[in-house]
Amino acid sequence: MIRDDTGTLRAFYNVCKHRAHELLSGEGKTTRITCPYHAWTYDLTGQLKRAPETENLKNFRLEEICLDSVQVEEFCGFVYVNLDPQASSLAKSSVGLGDEIRHWTPDLEQLTFSKRLSYKIQSNWKNVVDNFLECYHCPTAHKDFCSLVVAAA
Repeated sequence: MIRDDTGTLRAFYNVCKHRAHELLSGEGKTTRITCPYHAWTYDLTGQLKRAPETENLKNFRLEEICLDSVQVEEFCGFVYVNLDPQASSLAKSSVGLGDEIRHWTPDLEQLTFSKRLSYKIQSNWKNVVDNFLECYHCPTAHKDFCSLVVAAA
């Protein structure tokens, strides 16, 4: 994911169109996307701008090559990516969810980024995610959280 010069949020498959090398990793700021393998360079809209040693290739046209886009949208302050190009947006497919989120988080628009935490977990990701989708363990492990949710409801 990247924001272009106008602030538009964009997402692409993170592979170069030439040899499918990974393009970017981590986080930060950039003015272009350059493949570390053969230095093909794309602008922030995904359009190829430079491909070394191709200037004299017959029928090679920079303007015909761009990174493959992926659906991305901002919804209630979060960024969502959807790899299905035919899928409807989260906002359309979850009518009312934004209102419910804003009900429980009335200061949502004032929230700002604080920090990013990353964890390397040697587990099947589904086990980790499943832990947050049920709260069978909550009365034992998170008593304060349970009383907060019950009081707010």
